[in-house]
Amino acid sequence: ELTQLQKEVTAIETKLEQKRSDRHNLLQACKMQDIKLPLRSGTMDDISQEE
Repeated sequence: ELTQLQKEVTAIETKLEQKRSDRHNLLQACKMQDIKLPLRSGTMDDISQEE
């Protein structure tokens, strides 16, 4: 049972990391195309070239 839970946690963490990567790539594309987006915090200048 513990092994199964660890697998589920790992799968969820993997999905979360993929979502973060997708969001970063989308923001990076918007920054490169000079598309202004309202952000809750920070600025488009905070978005780095690297993840």
